Amino acid sequence: MGFLPIVFMVAAGCEGFQKPGEFVESLRNPTSFPEIYLPEIKNIDDIVNEKGLAEGENVKIIPVGRDKSSSIYLFQIRQDAEMDAHYHKLHDEIVYIKKGSGILELNETRHSVKEGMMVIIPRLSVHKYVNTGEVTSIAVSILSPPFDGNDVKEFRVSTGIKKKKKDIYDKAMNKSRKEMKKEDGGDKKWLGLWGKDEEKVKPGKKEDGRAGDVIEEEQKILVLTEEGRQKVREAGQKVKKEEKAVIDRIVLDEKLKELHKLKDDGLISQEEFEAKKAEIISESGLKDL
Repeated sequence: MGFLPIVFMVAAGCEGFQKPGEFVESLRNPTSFPEIYLPEIKNIDDIVNEKGLAEGENVKIIPVGRDKSSSIYLFQIRQDAEMDAHYHKLHDEIVYIKKGSGILELNETRHSVKEGMMVIIPRLSVHKYVNTGEVTSIAVSILSPPFDGNDVKEFRVSTGIKKKKKDIYDKAMNKSRKEMKKEDGGDKKWLGLWGKDEEKVKPGKKEDGRAGDVIEEEQKILVLTEEGRQKVREAGQKVKKEEKAVIDRIVLDEKLKELHKLKDDGLISQEEFEAKKAEIISESGLKDL
């Protein structure tokens, strides 16, 4: 009878050494302590009022908070602006549309989204957002596991264009596009907004003798196809003041082409199509249509 209590005590003692993972880790590394997360309440409107879009800024991403399993960000996308197509290799994402409306591309399929909707984006899903509404879009993004800003892979292939392997010409065009964006004062790429802000180039500033006139027209396009982008660039290489009308016409044709596609896909109504068409033609300044 004296043996059983001893066995029980030994067994109980062994059980007592089964500590939580954080405690075991702290024993292995005495300077390491588990992170402590406390409950918080965040007001989206207050954050937007305090950290709204600056003049000339099209996209802003604001870290809101994080816990042990996820990170939360607040997105602001200006009217007619867009976030480049990208995907996350190791993170799942849930997006809540707080304000505004637009077109969300998920793996090259377009979806019309508006205030109050939620979007579930599994990892490796290519997604892109275009603000086609009348106000700045505001969305809340929840990424899991916690996001460090590095797991963002840009996807350059435009919707409706067959995927192909990039050649030297494609890479040169991509480099040229980035350089011209710097000249236009828009060097604050949205991918860089996950981390520190980059220094802005002053509007109107030119580098290495390159002008930003053509990219200004390109940025006005509702949704620019790769074919249209090439047309603008080819014309821009030899553009002169008297040839600007040619660029304007190409830009207008591309806008109308994409607007027709939105209507054909059922993403906008006939009434919305006519209203936007009239607005686009009016903004173009072209009268001989």
